[in-house]
Amino acid sequence: GGVVVAKVDEGLGQTLMCVYTIPAGYTGYLVQLSATAQKNKDAQIRLLQRPVNTSFKIAHMAEVFEGSYKYAPKIPIVLAEKTDIDFVAAEAETSNTRITGTFEILLVSN
Repeated sequence: GGVVVAKVDEGLGQTLMCVYTIPAGYTGYLVQLSATAQKNKDAQIRLLQRPVNTSFKIAHMAEVFEGSYKYAPKIPIVLAEKTDIDFVAAEAETSNTRITGTFEILLVSN
């Protein structure tokens, strides 16, 4: 009777989703993100951020083909407290394309 937002598959013990919310009282600094696409496949990756009471906006976007992609901005992306982060793959070549994603955030107490 509701909308499924996350799913934990049997045997995995976690969602495998690439999402995070900056805790209250902290500022986040995104220092790196990475993605991979399986051999002979491509996809577009998007890092989305949603500060409190706003809509999701693209913070970074790139294309990945048959390998890995790494982004380490010279100046970290600043994320205010309670900002939601969603790292997604879009425009995948096929519906069965395997894409992985990670990001690293430094949290500093306000």
